[in-house]
Amino acid sequence: MTELSARVASEVSCKDASHHWRTIRPSKIALHLCDNLMPTSLDTQISAVTVYSSQALIIRRGTVDLQGSERELVIHNLPMTLQTDSIRVAGSGTQNLKLLGVKTESVTTLESSAPEVADLEAQITKLEHQQHRYTDQLEAVKLKLHAVEALSEQSIPTLSKQIVKKQTLTATQALFEFLGEQYEDYAKTITRIERQQQTLQQQNEILHTQLKQLQNQRPHNHYNLTLKIAPAAAGRFELEITYRVTQAQWRPQYDLQFDTDTGMLALSYLAEVKQTSGEAWSGVALTLSTAKPGLGALSPQLKPWFIHLPSIETQQKRKSAAPMAGAAYEAVEDLKSSAPASAKPTAKKRAEVITTDISKSGRTISFNVGGNSDIPSDGNPHTVTLANHNHPVDCQFVAIPSQVSFAYLQATVHNPTDGVTLLPGKASIFRDRTFVGTTDLKHIAPGQDLQTDLGIDEGLGIERELIERQVDKKLMGGQRRITFAYRLVITNFLEQPAQLKLTEQLPTSRDERLKVRLTHSQPRIEVGELGQLTWTLALSPQQQQVVEYHFTVEHPPTESIRGLGI
Repeated sequence: MTELSARVASEVSCKDASHHWRTIRPSKIALHLCDNLMPTSLDTQISAVTVYSSQALIIRRGTVDLQGSERELVIHNLPMTLQTDSIRVAGSGTQNLKLLGVKTESVTTLESSAPEVADLEAQITKLEHQQHRYTDQLEAVKLKLHAVEALSEQSIPTLSKQIVKKQTLTATQALFEFLGEQYEDYAKTITRIERQQQTLQQQNEILHTQLKQLQNQRPHNHYNLTLKIAPAAAGRFELEITYRVTQAQWRPQYDLQFDTDTGMLALSYLAEVKQTSGEAWSGVALTLSTAKPGLGALSPQLKPWFIHLPSIETQQKRKSAAPMAGAAYEAVEDLKSSAPASAKPTAKKRAEVITTDISKSGRTISFNVGGNSDIPSDGNPHTVTLANHNHPVDCQFVAIPSQVSFAYLQATVHNPTDGVTLLPGKASIFRDRTFVGTTDLKHIAPGQDLQTDLGIDEGLGIERELIERQVDKKLMGGQRRITFAYRLVITNFLEQPAQLKLTEQLPTSRDERLKVRLTHSQPRIEVGELGQLTWTLALSPQQQQVVEYHFTVEHPPTESIRGLGI
C-alpha cells in the first residue's frame, strides 16, 4: 500500500485570485494535463469533524478507480465558509500516485429544485382531484335537498285537508318526521363537504406558495476543489481532504444535580454545538477541542508610538466640529434605542446522551464524542453529553437576614487532581430533580474547588428583630448618639447538624463627622470590611441559638443622617 503524504498538498500548486495555476515547487512538480481528458467528479463524504471555539476542521474521504493516466478530480459544492489556505490532501492506494496540483474555484449556479417541484406538482394535482370529487358530491347532495324541499311544498295542501277532515294523523306525522330527518341529514352533509373543500383550498394555497418559491431559483455560491493527479498504474485510491470552515462553534454547559438523601452532586458536562457552515454533518465522528488554531501564529511586533501636539488650526476645527459630532452620536443612540429588537428564532434542542473520551495535550483538551453524530447547518444549538461524574459535597447554610429571611444551602465540590478542567459556561442547578436556577461557572482546574448555591432550605428558621432604637438626650462630646440593637433567633428544624454562615452589616460612614461603632455582639465578632459581621454557627439538631449585636451612630446634632434607613 502506497501512501500520499498530507504535507504534499502544502507544497504543490494552488490557484491564486486570478484563477491561474501557480507552482510553489516548480522544480519537482509538473503541471501538464492532457486536454482531451475530462475532469472526473469525486464523490466524498464528511467522516470526521473537530469543532473549535469559532471554526471547525472537516475531514472528507472518497474512493476513486484510476487507469494510470493524468486526471483531474473535482469535488463539487464545498461551502463558501471554507478557508482555502487550510486545504490539505492525503491518500493511499495500491500504486504510486503523484499529486500535481490543488486549486479552488468559486462557482455560482442555480439551485436545482426539480425533484421538489415535481413532488409539489404531484401533491397539487392530487388535491385538485379531491376537490373535483367533493364538488360532485356537493352537487348530488344539494339535488337531494331540493327534492326534499319540493316534496314538502307539494305535500302541505294534501296534509292540511286531511287534518281538517280529522282523518288519521299517524301517516301525516310520519311524513313530517321523514322529511325533517332527510332535510337535516342533507344539510349536515353539505356543511361537512364545504368544510372539507375549505381545508383543501388552504392546503392548495400553501403548496402553490411553496411551488412559486422553488420556481424562483436563486444563485448558489460554492467552491469546487480540483486535484491534478498522476497515478503510476491503474488502481483504487482512497483520498482524504481536510480543510477548515468558519461559522461553527461549541460552548460548554453544565447540569448540577444535588441529591439530598445521598449528599452527592451529579455533574453533567455538556456541550452546545451549532453551525451554519453551509454543509450538514451527518453520521460523523465528532471531536470538540479547546485549541485555538490560527490565533496568533506569530508573536506580535512593536510599532512606533508617535505623539504630537495638535496645531492651532486643528484645535479650532475640533472645537467647531464637536457639537455636530455630539448631536450625531445622540441621533445614532436614539435610533438604536427606538429600533425594534429582532425576534430570535425558537431554538430546537436535541440531546444526544453520549459520553466521550477525553484527551489532554498541555492546556488543550479534546472531547472525542465519537461517530454517528448529526449536526445540521441550521444554526440551532445541539447538545451532546461529554462526561458525567458524581462528587461528594461539603454543605453549609448561608443567610443574610437583613435581605432575605431564609437560609440558602451552599455546596462545595472538590475537582480531583485527575479530573476534567471545567471551562467557563452556564450551569443549570437542580436539587432533588427540582430546578433551582442558573449560574455562571468559572474556570475550575483539576485540584480546585467549585462552590454553588442549591437554593432556599427551610430546614433552618431565622427571625430578625430590632429590639432597641434609642436616641441619647445628652450630647457626648458635642455629638448626638443613636443606639441600635438587633436580635436574631436561628432554629435548626433538621434531624442532623447544620453549619450556618450568618452575615449582617453595619452602616459605613462616608463622612468623618459620622462615627459608627459596634458596642456589643453575642457571640463576639469583629467588624469586617465595609461593616460586615459574619458568624459561623454549628447548630445541633433541633437547636435554637440567639445572636445579638448593638451599635451606635454619632453625628452632629445640627445635621440629619441620610441613608440610615432603619
